[in-house]
Amino acid sequence: MKAGLLNGQVKGNVGQARPAPSGEKPVTIATADNDRMTRLLHLAQEMGGPLNVVIGRMEYLLERGTDRETTRSLKAIFSQAQQLVILRQQQLNEARINLNVADPGPPVLIERGLPEA
Repeated sequence: MKAGLLNGQVKGNVGQARPAPSGEKPVTIATADNDRMTRLLHLAQEMGGPLNVVIGRMEYLLERGTDRETTRSLKAIFSQAQQLVILRQQQLNEARINLNVADPGPPVLIERGLPEA
């Protein structure tokens, strides 16, 4: 009996604003999703700096000339960093679509190739 009542309440309340404490804006599913997408966009943007540092340092080390084993390791790290760049771009795209934010185009890191050692 309680489960039926609860399910009826949940179905009836979907998409409606919940009362906000102390005069704050009411929270709806749409505003909660918007907040989540804003956080996702911010997180993806913040990932760009560290990824640029990692990839830039790898390129620098490869250009300086390294032994065969170090070169192999740096290329493996570069490959994994590129996967993170792709995941970051997917996050940016999803958040921008949901927030209706303009897309600045493809990331620079994907267009750059790994320097020859």
